[in-house]
Amino acid sequence: MLNIAGINSQIIFSANNPKTNLARRNFLRELANGFDLNRQELFGTDQEAQQNANPGRCGYCDWKKNRKTRFSCFKCNTYMCLEHITAICKPCRESALQDQ
Repeated sequence: MLNIAGINSQIIFSANNPKTNLARRNFLRELANGFDLNRQELFGTDQEAQQNANPGRCGYCDWKKNRKTRFSCFKCNTYMCLEHITAICKPCRESALQDQ
């Protein structure tokens, strides 16, 4: 799916910038550098997952996985591994949606 998205985005970029000739690997590198994975736009405002100095266990992984992470929810400070990270944790997102 990511491969198809990369191909489609390069086709659109090439159509909009006909004088620019980037190799596929260079285009994908520039595309990836354009993303900042720690920041996401949510509810119309720019929210940020916190990166803490001390690692903690992911609040959503089973204890058997024992995943330690430095990222946490900006609202409730629940630690989240890279598999579960979002701008805010699921319970905070649900409460924010209920408040709207």
